[in-house]
Amino acid sequence: MPVRFLTLHSVVRCLMVVLTVMVTNIVEPVDGKVNISGQQKQETEFRLKQLNKQALNSIEMTPSSYPHEVLAEENNAPAPSNDEEQPENIVHPWQLVGECPENTIPIKRITKEDLLRIDDIKNYGKKLNISQPHQFYQPTDTSVDNGHEYAITYVNGGPYRGTKAQINVWKPRIEAGESSISQIWIFGGKFGPGLNTIEAGSHVNPTLYGDDNPHRNWWLQLNDQELIGYWPKELFTNLADEGASTIEWEGEVVNTKKDGQHTTTEMGSGHFPSEGFGKACSFEVIKIIDMNNGIIDPVGVQTLVSRPTCYDIKTGYDKLYEVFFYYGGPGRNPECL
Repeated sequence: MPVRFLTLHSVVRCLMVVLTVMVTNIVEPVDGKVNISGQQKQETEFRLKQLNKQALNSIEMTPSSYPHEVLAEENNAPAPSNDEEQPENIVHPWQLVGECPENTIPIKRITKEDLLRIDDIKNYGKKLNISQPHQFYQPTDTSVDNGHEYAITYVNGGPYRGTKAQINVWKPRIEAGESSISQIWIFGGKFGPGLNTIEAGSHVNPTLYGDDNPHRNWWLQLNDQELIGYWPKELFTNLADEGASTIEWEGEVVNTKKDGQHTTTEMGSGHFPSEGFGKACSFEVIKIIDMNNGIIDPVGVQTLVSRPTCYDIKTGYDKLYEVFFYYGGPGRNPECL
Protein backbone atom coordinates (compact mmCIF):
# COMPACT_ATOMS: atom_id res chain seq x y z
CA MET A 1 0.00 0.00 0.00
CA PRO A 2 1.59 3.34 -0.99
CA VAL A 3 2.45 5.97 1.59
CA ARG A 4 2.46 9.73 0.99
CA PHE A 5 5.43 11.30 2.74
CA LEU A 6 5.89 14.80 4.11
CA THR A 7 8.98 16.99 4.22
CA LEU A 8 10.11 17.12 7.87
CA HIS A 9 11.35 20.13 9.81
CA SER A 10 13.82 17.93 11.68
CA VAL A 11 16.27 15.39 10.31
CA VAL A 12 15.07 11.83 9.81
CA ARG A 13 18.28 9.86 10.04
CA CYS A 14 17.14 6.42 9.05
CA LEU A 15 13.76 4.94 8.24
CA MET A 16 13.38 2.35 5.50
CA VAL A 17 9.79 1.80 4.41
CA VAL A 18 9.35 -1.66 2.89
CA LEU A 19 6.28 -2.60 0.88
CA THR A 20 5.81 -6.36 1.26
CA VAL A 21 4.37 -8.13 -1.77
CA MET A 22 3.04 -11.65 -2.02
CA VAL A 23 4.84 -13.17 -5.02
CA THR A 24 2.54 -15.63 -6.78
CA ASN A 25 4.19 -16.31 -10.11
CA ILE A 26 7.61 -16.07 -11.73
CA VAL A 27 7.91 -15.02 -15.37
CA GLU A 28 10.55 -17.20 -16.97
CA PRO A 29 13.26 -15.35 -18.94
CA VAL A 30 13.89 -16.24 -22.57
CA ASP A 31 17.49 -15.81 -23.76
CA GLY A 32 18.20 -13.42 -20.91
CA LYS A 33 15.08 -11.32 -21.57
CA VAL A 34 11.58 -11.38 -20.15
CA ASN A 35 9.00 -12.30 -22.77
CA ILE A 36 5.91 -10.10 -22.31
CA SER A 37 3.02 -9.00 -24.49
CA GLY A 38 2.53 -5.46 -25.75
CA GLN A 39 -0.47 -4.93 -23.48
CA GLN A 40 1.45 -6.21 -20.44
CA LYS A 41 4.34 -3.90 -21.29
CA GLN A 42 1.98 -0.93 -21.47
CA GLU A 43 0.36 -1.84 -18.14
CA THR A 44 3.79 -2.28 -16.56
CA GLU A 45 5.05 1.12 -17.69
CA PHE A 46 1.87 2.82 -16.48
CA ARG A 47 2.07 1.12 -13.06
CA LEU A 48 5.75 2.01 -12.69
CA LYS A 49 4.91 5.68 -13.18
CA GLN A 50 2.22 5.39 -10.50
CA LEU A 51 4.46 3.67 -7.96
CA ASN A 52 7.74 5.51 -8.48
CA LYS A 53 7.16 9.14 -7.58
CA GLN A 54 9.69 11.82 -8.39
CA ALA A 55 12.80 11.49 -6.21
CA LEU A 56 15.28 14.10 -5.04
CA ASN A 57 18.13 11.63 -5.33
CA SER A 58 18.66 8.01 -6.43
CA ILE A 59 21.14 5.49 -5.04
CA GLU A 60 21.96 2.50 -7.22
CA MET A 61 22.54 -0.78 -5.36
CA THR A 62 24.14 -3.84 -6.96
CA PRO A 63 25.65 -7.01 -5.43
CA SER A 64 29.09 -5.39 -5.80
CA SER A 65 27.89 -2.51 -3.59
CA TYR A 66 28.16 -4.76 -0.55
CA PRO A 67 31.78 -5.17 0.63
CA HIS A 68 32.64 -8.79 1.51
CA GLU A 69 33.36 -7.89 5.12
CA VAL A 70 29.89 -6.31 5.44
CA LEU A 71 28.20 -9.42 4.04
CA ALA A 72 30.19 -11.63 6.40
CA GLU A 73 29.17 -9.49 9.35
CA GLU A 74 25.52 -9.52 8.26
CA ASN A 75 25.48 -13.32 8.02
CA ASN A 76 27.50 -14.25 11.08
CA ALA A 77 26.95 -11.55 13.70
CA PRO A 78 25.60 -12.99 17.00
CA ALA A 79 22.40 -11.60 18.49
CA PRO A 80 23.20 -9.19 21.35
CA SER A 81 21.61 -9.45 24.77
CA ASN A 82 19.86 -6.59 26.52
CA ASP A 83 22.86 -5.84 28.73
CA GLU A 84 25.20 -5.37 25.75
CA GLU A 85 25.84 -1.83 24.62
CA GLN A 86 23.90 -1.04 21.46
CA PRO A 87 25.36 1.17 18.73
CA GLU A 88 23.82 4.64 18.48
CA ASN A 89 23.92 4.77 14.68
CA ILE A 90 23.30 1.68 12.56
CA VAL A 91 24.87 1.84 9.09
CA HIS A 92 22.83 0.16 6.37
CA PRO A 93 24.63 -1.21 3.29
CA TRP A 94 22.99 1.34 0.97
CA GLN A 95 24.63 4.10 3.01
CA LEU A 96 28.05 2.84 1.87
CA VAL A 97 27.35 3.99 -1.70
CA GLY A 98 25.31 7.16 -1.15
CA GLU A 99 23.14 9.19 1.15
CA CYS A 100 19.73 10.85 1.14
CA PRO A 101 19.35 14.63 1.18
CA GLU A 102 18.61 16.11 4.58
CA ASN A 103 14.98 15.79 5.74
CA THR A 104 14.23 12.90 3.36
CA ILE A 105 14.01 9.12 3.75
CA PRO A 106 15.01 6.18 1.51
CA ILE A 107 12.36 4.16 -0.33
CA LYS A 108 13.16 1.24 -2.63
CA ARG A 109 12.34 1.98 -6.26
CA ILE A 110 10.02 -0.55 -7.92
CA THR A 111 11.47 -2.13 -11.06
CA LYS A 112 9.92 -3.73 -14.12
CA GLU A 113 11.22 -7.10 -12.92
CA ASP A 114 9.38 -6.65 -9.62
CA LEU A 115 6.07 -6.18 -11.43
CA LEU A 116 6.58 -9.05 -13.84
CA ARG A 117 6.93 -11.53 -10.98
CA ILE A 118 3.26 -11.23 -10.03
CA ASP A 119 0.00 -12.20 -11.71
CA ASP A 120 -1.87 -8.92 -11.31
CA ILE A 121 0.22 -5.77 -11.83
CA LYS A 122 -2.60 -3.58 -10.50
CA ASN A 123 -2.37 -5.32 -7.11
CA TYR A 124 1.37 -4.80 -6.65
CA GLY A 125 1.98 -3.56 -3.11
CA LYS A 126 -1.25 -5.05 -1.76
CA LYS A 127 -1.13 -8.10 0.50
CA LEU A 128 -4.04 -10.23 -0.61
CA ASN A 129 -5.79 -12.47 1.96
CA ILE A 130 -3.07 -11.79 4.51
CA SER A 131 -5.55 -11.68 7.35
CA GLN A 132 -7.10 -15.08 6.65
CA PRO A 133 -4.81 -17.02 9.06
CA HIS A 134 -6.02 -14.89 12.00
CA GLN A 135 -9.52 -16.22 11.46
CA PHE A 136 -8.54 -19.83 12.01
CA TYR A 137 -5.51 -19.94 14.31
CA GLN A 138 -6.05 -20.93 17.92
CA PRO A 139 -3.26 -20.71 20.52
CA THR A 140 -2.59 -24.47 20.41
CA ASP A 141 -3.75 -25.19 16.85
CA THR A 142 -1.10 -26.25 14.34
CA SER A 143 -3.51 -27.63 11.74
CA VAL A 144 -3.42 -24.46 9.62
CA ASP A 145 -0.15 -24.03 7.77
CA ASN A 146 0.17 -21.13 5.33
CA GLY A 147 3.91 -20.59 5.79
CA HIS A 148 3.52 -17.87 8.45
CA GLU A 149 4.10 -18.19 12.21
CA TYR A 150 2.59 -15.67 14.64
CA ALA A 151 2.92 -14.49 18.23
CA ILE A 152 0.18 -11.88 18.63
CA THR A 153 -1.34 -9.67 21.31
CA TYR A 154 -4.57 -8.00 20.20
CA VAL A 155 -7.75 -6.15 21.13
CA ASN A 156 -11.10 -6.45 19.38
CA GLY A 157 -14.24 -4.39 19.24
CA GLY A 158 -13.25 -0.83 18.44
CA PRO A 159 -13.75 1.61 17.08
CA TYR A 160 -10.19 2.81 17.67
CA ARG A 161 -8.48 5.88 16.27
CA GLY A 162 -4.96 4.50 16.65
CA THR A 163 -2.27 2.93 18.81
CA LYS A 164 1.30 3.41 19.99
CA ALA A 165 4.03 1.19 21.46
CA GLN A 166 7.76 0.99 22.12
CA ILE A 167 9.26 -1.93 20.21
CA ASN A 168 12.39 -3.52 21.62
CA VAL A 169 13.91 -5.82 19.01
CA TRP A 170 17.34 -7.14 18.02
CA LYS A 171 18.66 -8.40 14.74
CA PRO A 172 17.34 -11.98 14.39
CA ARG A 173 19.06 -14.66 12.36
CA ILE A 174 17.07 -15.22 9.16
CA GLU A 175 17.25 -18.03 6.60
CA ALA A 176 17.49 -17.06 2.93
CA GLY A 177 14.15 -16.16 1.36
CA GLU A 178 12.39 -15.71 4.71
CA SER A 179 11.61 -12.78 7.00
CA SER A 180 11.17 -11.94 10.67
CA ILE A 181 8.81 -9.05 11.47
CA SER A 182 7.90 -7.05 14.57
CA GLN A 183 5.03 -4.69 13.91
CA ILE A 184 1.69 -3.08 14.71
CA TRP A 185 -1.32 -4.04 12.59
CA ILE A 186 -4.48 -1.94 12.38
CA PHE A 187 -7.57 -3.58 10.88
CA GLY A 188 -10.74 -1.96 9.60
CA GLY A 189 -13.83 -4.09 8.99
CA LYS A 190 -14.36 -7.84 9.24
CA PHE A 191 -11.81 -10.49 8.30
CA GLY A 192 -12.28 -11.48 4.69
CA PRO A 193 -12.60 -9.65 1.35
CA GLY A 194 -12.58 -5.88 1.69
CA LEU A 195 -10.68 -5.81 4.99
CA ASN A 196 -8.44 -2.70 5.36
CA THR A 197 -5.06 -3.02 7.09
CA ILE A 198 -2.08 -0.82 7.92
CA GLU A 199 1.26 -2.13 9.20
CA ALA A 200 4.25 -0.40 10.76
CA GLY A 201 7.07 -1.43 13.02
CA SER A 202 10.45 -3.16 13.20
CA HIS A 203 13.22 -1.03 14.83
CA VAL A 204 11.09 2.02 15.63
CA ASN A 205 8.67 3.28 18.29
CA PRO A 206 5.66 3.99 16.09
CA THR A 207 2.33 5.68 16.67
CA LEU A 208 -0.42 5.00 14.13
CA TYR A 209 -3.50 7.16 14.31
CA GLY A 210 -6.34 8.56 12.21
CA ASP A 211 -6.87 12.32 12.16
CA ASP A 212 -10.18 14.06 12.87
CA ASN A 213 -13.15 14.17 10.54
CA PRO A 214 -13.63 14.89 7.73
CA HIS A 215 -10.10 13.91 6.65
CA ARG A 216 -9.48 10.53 8.32
CA ASN A 217 -5.99 10.06 6.95
CA TRP A 218 -3.87 7.57 8.91
CA TRP A 219 -0.58 8.99 10.21
CA LEU A 220 2.73 7.40 11.22
CA GLN A 221 4.65 9.16 13.99
CA LEU A 222 7.98 8.16 15.55
CA ASN A 223 9.06 8.69 19.15
CA ASP A 224 6.11 11.01 19.80
CA GLN A 225 7.87 13.68 17.75
CA GLU A 226 8.42 13.18 14.03
CA LEU A 227 5.45 12.89 11.70
CA ILE A 228 6.78 10.63 8.97
CA GLY A 229 3.75 10.71 6.69
CA TYR A 230 0.28 9.35 6.14
CA TRP A 231 -1.87 6.89 4.24
CA PRO A 232 -4.58 9.04 2.58
CA LYS A 233 -8.20 8.17 3.32
CA GLU A 234 -8.87 7.54 -0.39
CA LEU A 235 -7.00 4.22 -0.05
CA PHE A 236 -9.55 2.84 2.40
CA THR A 237 -13.20 2.00 2.92
CA ASN A 238 -13.70 0.98 6.57
CA LEU A 239 -10.63 2.75 7.94
CA ALA A 240 -11.67 5.95 6.21
CA ASP A 241 -15.04 6.22 7.96
CA GLU A 242 -15.41 3.84 10.89
CA GLY A 243 -12.04 3.70 12.65
CA ALA A 244 -10.15 0.49 13.40
CA SER A 245 -12.03 -2.60 14.56
CA THR A 246 -8.98 -4.62 15.68
CA ILE A 247 -5.42 -3.72 16.67
CA GLU A 248 -2.57 -6.23 16.86
CA TRP A 249 0.98 -6.01 18.16
CA GLU A 250 2.92 -8.97 16.88
CA GLY A 251 5.95 -10.94 15.86
CA GLU A 252 5.72 -12.85 12.59
CA VAL A 253 8.03 -15.24 10.74
CA VAL A 254 7.82 -16.58 7.18
CA ASN A 255 8.57 -20.31 7.37
CA THR A 256 9.37 -21.92 3.99
CA LYS A 257 10.23 -25.29 5.60
CA LYS A 258 13.41 -25.83 3.67
CA ASP A 259 14.24 -29.56 3.44
CA GLY A 260 10.89 -30.32 5.09
CA GLN A 261 11.94 -28.95 8.47
CA HIS A 262 10.72 -26.00 10.49
CA THR A 263 12.81 -22.90 9.86
CA THR A 264 15.59 -21.70 12.17
CA THR A 265 14.64 -18.09 11.41
CA GLU A 266 14.38 -16.31 14.76
CA MET A 267 11.56 -14.12 15.99
CA GLY A 268 12.55 -11.13 18.11
CA SER A 269 15.97 -11.92 19.59
CA GLY A 270 15.62 -15.68 19.15
CA HIS A 271 14.88 -16.10 22.87
CA PHE A 272 11.57 -17.31 24.32
CA PRO A 273 9.50 -14.81 26.34
CA SER A 274 9.94 -16.96 29.46
CA GLU A 275 13.60 -15.85 29.49
CA GLY A 276 12.40 -12.32 30.23
CA PHE A 277 14.31 -9.05 30.49
CA GLY A 278 17.80 -9.07 29.02
CA LYS A 279 17.02 -11.95 26.66
CA ALA A 280 13.58 -11.77 25.07
CA CYS A 281 12.33 -8.89 22.92
CA SER A 282 9.29 -6.90 23.94
CA PHE A 283 6.55 -4.39 23.13
CA GLU A 284 6.25 -1.86 25.96
CA VAL A 285 3.98 1.04 27.02
CA ILE A 286 1.24 -0.20 24.68
CA LYS A 287 -1.57 2.31 24.30
CA ILE A 288 -4.86 2.67 22.45
CA ILE A 289 -6.07 5.96 20.98
CA ASP A 290 -9.84 6.07 21.37
CA MET A 291 -12.33 7.94 19.18
CA ASN A 292 -12.08 10.98 21.48
CA ASN A 293 -8.29 11.08 20.97
CA GLY A 294 -7.77 9.78 24.50
CA ILE A 295 -4.55 7.75 25.00
CA ILE A 296 -5.48 4.85 27.26
CA ASP A 297 -4.38 1.33 28.23
CA PRO A 298 -5.84 -1.42 26.04
CA VAL A 299 -8.66 -3.37 27.73
CA GLY A 300 -9.51 -7.00 27.07
CA VAL A 301 -6.08 -7.90 25.69
CA GLN A 302 -5.88 -11.39 24.19
CA THR A 303 -3.04 -13.45 22.75
CA LEU A 304 -2.76 -15.74 19.75
CA VAL A 305 0.21 -18.04 19.07
CA SER A 306 0.46 -20.37 16.08
CA ARG A 307 3.11 -22.73 17.57
CA PRO A 308 4.17 -22.03 21.17
CA THR A 309 7.04 -24.54 20.97
CA CYS A 310 8.59 -22.49 18.15
CA TYR A 311 7.67 -18.91 19.11
CA ASP A 312 5.65 -17.72 22.10
CA ILE A 313 4.31 -14.67 23.93
CA LYS A 314 3.89 -13.54 27.56
CA THR A 315 1.93 -10.45 28.60
CA GLY A 316 2.26 -8.33 31.74
CA TYR A 317 1.83 -4.96 33.42
CA ASP A 318 4.03 -2.86 35.71
CA LYS A 319 4.48 0.81 36.64
CA LEU A 320 7.48 1.35 34.37
CA TYR A 321 6.51 -0.52 31.19
CA GLU A 322 2.72 -0.43 31.78
CA VAL A 323 0.97 -2.86 29.39
CA PHE A 324 3.76 -4.92 27.77
CA PHE A 325 4.62 -8.36 26.44
CA TYR A 326 7.69 -10.45 25.76
CA TYR A 327 7.69 -12.45 22.55
CA GLY A 328 9.85 -14.52 20.19
CA GLY A 329 11.75 -17.75 19.93
CA PRO A 330 14.44 -19.63 18.01
CA GLY A 331 12.26 -21.52 15.58
CA ARG A 332 13.47 -25.09 15.05
CA ASN A 333 14.47 -26.81 18.29
CA PRO A 334 13.89 -30.30 19.81
CA GLU A 335 10.26 -29.36 20.53
CA CYS A 336 9.68 -27.54 17.22
CA LEU A 337 10.49 -29.67 14.18
